[in-house]
Amino acid sequence: MSKGVNNALVIELGDMSTKTVIKEWKRFIKDFDAKTKRNRKFDEYFADNADIPTIGSGYTIDVYARAEEASGKVNLIVWFDLGEEFLSSKDPHGRFEKAKDFLYKFYHRLHSLKLKDDLEAEEKKAKKLDAELKKLVSKNERYHKKIESAKEVIRINEKNIEENEIAQKEQKKSIEEEAKTLAEKKKIMEDWERKSTREVTEEKK
Repeated sequence: MSKGVNNALVIELGDMSTKTVIKEWKRFIKDFDAKTKRNRKFDEYFADNADIPTIGSGYTIDVYARAEEASGKVNLIVWFDLGEEFLSSKDPHGRFEKAKDFLYKFYHRLHSLKLKDDLEAEEKKAKKLDAELKKLVSKNERYHKKIESAKEVIRINEKNIEENEIAQKEQKKSIEEEAKTLAEKKKIMEDWERKSTREVTEEKK
């Protein structure tokens, strides 16, 4: 750390990003009247004069923190500067156990937020799936309507075909009858022409 090698408390926070851990840590430590500053060189976050009664025993303390990723999980390393020394398990006033409780409190807060975010994400996903299902149902209804419309068109056309075929038969019959009539007329005309030719003779008057 930036102050050399000192005793620290380490808590494993599970599968989450270091970015998320630090973001929530800054919010958490702010509740103890401490503003966090980043030391880029050591990738460390310094909270000056944090008022944590269970650890400071009436005095403010400086808190240093760093999030590290290891084996796919994130560890939060925290140093509590009591002024003359850094907090360790050898502290005779029981503050080490209080510091552990302090970090457990952060752990529970962090995971409560993560569970809430996960729940909201799943709810959003469920809404999206429901919306997609509604779209599919709507498409299915349109497909059925198109099929029914197509069936109606087919029914109408089948009826039209039947009527057309009947009309064709009647038309053919009319054509045949007209052909007979025409043939008869031609025959009458031919007969008339032959008769009229015989009736013309030459006479002297």
